[in-house]
Amino acid sequence: MRPTSTPRPDRAAPAWLQQQVYAPRRQRTLDLVRHAVEALATAQRAVSLAAIATASKTLDPTGRGISPSAILGNPEARTYYEQHR
Repeated sequence: MRPTSTPRPDRAAPAWLQQQVYAPRRQRTLDLVRHAVEALATAQRAVSLAAIATASKTLDPTGRGISPSAILGNPEARTYYEQHR
């Protein structure tokens, strides 16, 4: 079965989608990474992707946390993680 739509990687998302959806999600990921790294450092635990993901679930008000792939997919969060690992 062929897909009904073809992906267009050369096409950017509309500005409203960037502002209302993607930017807040990127910021949420970055905030949770920062808080999780601070909590891990305070507890003198190793900073790893798995540790950040686990800590973020307890720090996130919604309880969802973030995944390791979300950290790696967000350039700012990845840089912050790499500085503190």
